[in-house]
Amino acid sequence: MPVNTEIPERLWLPLLILDKSDGVIHGKTKFQKLTFLTQVLAHIDEYDFRKYHYGPFSDLLELDLSAYSGLVTIVENESMMNYGQHYFSFYLTSNGKKEIEKMKKELLPRTLEKVENIIESRLARTRCELLDEVYSKFGIDPKDSLKLAAEVKKELENILPPLIECSRTYNNRQSAFVLSTLEIIGNILKALESVSDTAKRGVALYLSRELIHKIADTSKDVRPPANSELLRPRFLEIAELESYLLGYCDKRKIYNNPFERTLDEAFTEEEAKRLAQSLSNLNLTA
Repeated sequence: MPVNTEIPERLWLPLLILDKSDGVIHGKTKFQKLTFLTQVLAHIDEYDFRKYHYGPFSDLLELDLSAYSGLVTIVENESMMNYGQHYFSFYLTSNGKKEIEKMKKELLPRTLEKVENIIESRLARTRCELLDEVYSKFGIDPKDSLKLAAEVKKELENILPPLIECSRTYNNRQSAFVLSTLEIIGNILKALESVSDTAKRGVALYLSRELIHKIADTSKDVRPPANSELLRPRFLEIAELESYLLGYCDKRKIYNNPFERTLDEAFTEEEAKRLAQSLSNLNLTA
């Protein structure tokens, strides 16, 4: 990421969105939703979004857009459609253009290509169209959130039996791998029952469903004889998505990443004392 430490590394995302939008975006809501969708669909996690008046909203994104006036200029406009109403336009400055060109050089080519494709596919969409996509995909309304959770849980239940049967019959590594991932998804779905913010719930549910679909597409190929060349790239995609989902949930204290447990979490106080006693009995010397 950029060497200039005064500019936060995360700013590459909104600057890139502006750059791909011919240097201007009209409306806070459109900017917020474009950033939210791009971030989730590209599996990156720069800004935290919470449920607000018009779906997911990031306070940090709004702060970043207003705090770096040398990179982004904000203009308040009077609405021609609604008398007395105002909206904001965001313009990429010449310095902002220079900065994003530097930042792009520090991004992985695969990440840059994926993000640019997502942005370009949505540039022509109106604010209302972006809102429709967000609300329909992520279950932002409470009743839709419950419906989405039930759908994802049902999909998980449907995919489990044949994979469990495969594991019991063949006891192979391939089925064990996908079953361990499905177990984590099940734990996350249970943890989400106590999460009230529907924006955060929606992202975790959307990612869980995406992961289930990837496993479903691979499930028929885990039976012996397994084709390693075929499965390797698919398993890599599954592992990367699982890592992103776990990181997302862990960062927001929805579900602790079991692969990043601290020593305090890994051992009880009694277990730690027994371990210390055992080590002291070894009489280790420097």
